Parts: sequence; structure tokens; C-alpha cells
Amino acid sequence: MKKFLIALALAAAANAGFISEGIQAQQSGDHKKLAEIYERACGLENKASGCYNLAVLYFEGTGNVEKNFEKAISLYEKACSAKFALACNNLGYIYESGNGADQNFTKAAAYYEKACQDDEGCTALGLLYANGAGVKTDIKKAISLYTKACNYGDMMGCNNLGYLHLEGMGVEKDYVKAKAFYEKACAGGVGIGCDNLGFLYAFGQGTEQDY
Repeated sequence: MKKFLIALALAAAANAGFISEGIQAQQSGDHKKLAEIYERACGLENKASGCYNLAVLYFEGTGNVEKNFEKAISLYEKACSAKFALACNNLGYIYESGNGADQNFTKAAAYYEKACQDDEGCTALGLLYANGAGVKTDIKKAISLYTKACNYGDMMGCNNLGYLHLEGMGVEKDYVKAKAFYEKACAGGVGIGCDNLGFLYAFGQGTEQDY
């Protein structure tokens, strides 16, 4: 199951108070206090990052709270409505995977679209367009989304661009470009990018054959 990250380092200065409290509670292992801090930040202070962090606790069943997908989704929706991109991205994942809610690719695409406006979820949205899941198949759109993701630092987007250039899907087949994208993905820590780069060397595609 995909693990969601607590957004302790993503808040603006206005959120510094509860973020600082949250870090202290997390470091001390005081999970009950951590949940209370996020509850207050979300409910009383109306901070989107507080709602997001509380949603992660309910989704994972950590922080001394009982796992509750329905409550987690409600909190993610509140944070997403406040333009907290990570929350929108996580909702996209929930509906894409069917983990926590009934699988619904149309909803997944809609949430990834919102997330991608702030540079989250663009690769996932690109995959939906590439496969025609919840949206009409559109390879050009997928390329655009992968490119945005890759430029922003999502190395899986770079890997996927490498695959499209390798196969000539929506672009002219170009092993040299495929190699460049796989190299970028591999350098960024994406294991499958390293594997794909290895295959290019093994078969001498875009480079001299080198076992």
C-alpha cells in the first residue's frame, strides 16, 4: 500500500506554530498529542495542511488513531478544496487504486488534474491519459504531463518519457533521447529508470553495446 507523507515541512510561515508543535510531538513519539495538534489546526484554525496531516493519520491508522478511510477522504477533500495539492494527489491515488474507496478512474483524473495545477500528480494523470483510464486516450497530453512532471523533478515522469521515445509512442522513435531520459530518472533514484537504461546498454540502443 502506498505510504502518504506527513507534510511537516510544507507549510508557510503562517502555519509555523502548529508545524513546530507537530515536529516536537512526532520526534518525542507522542502520537496522541500529534493527532490533537492536527485536529486543532484543521478544525479550529482551518489550516489545510493540518487537515491533510490528520487525513494521513486516519488513512494509515497511525498516530494513535483508528484507521478510518471515510474520515480520511473527508479531510483530504477539505484540504484539496483549499488548494493543498498533496491532498488532491492522494485523493487521486485513492480513486485510481481503489484503496480506501471504490475504484473510479474519472474521479482519479479529476483530482490529479487539480493536483497537477500545483505540480503534484502530473505523472499519474499522464498515465491515465496514456491508457485511456477515466479520460479519453491522448498520448500528446500524456507527453505534456510527463514533461511537466520531469521538469519539476518527478523522475518517474522522466522515465515515462524515456519509454515513449523508446517505443515511438506519440513521438518519433529516438533511442538517444530515451537514454537521456532514463539517465535522468536513474540519477534521480528511480530504480526502473536504471533498469531501462541497462537494457539500452545491453542491446546497444542509443549507445554502444556494453554489458
